[in-house]
Amino acid sequence: MVSLADRVAQCVIDRYLKLPKRGKPTAKGTDSVKEEWTVLAGFVIEDTGTNELDLADLATLSMTAMLK
Repeated sequence: MVSLADRVAQCVIDRYLKLPKRGKPTAKGTDSVKEEWTVLAGFVIEDTGTNELDLADLATLSMTAMLK
């Protein structure tokens, strides 16, 4: 049986993957000095009668880190 935590995480990730590429980290070459990261958060509601999950809200924040 899949844990509730895993189901919630999968619900948020599935919706994130459906978003357009705008604002998501881009792949950089191996010689690049920048890495991009995304902070991802979601609010999920569980219907306790059916155990179904519904994503109520999703938030992302893209950040670029300079490596030395």
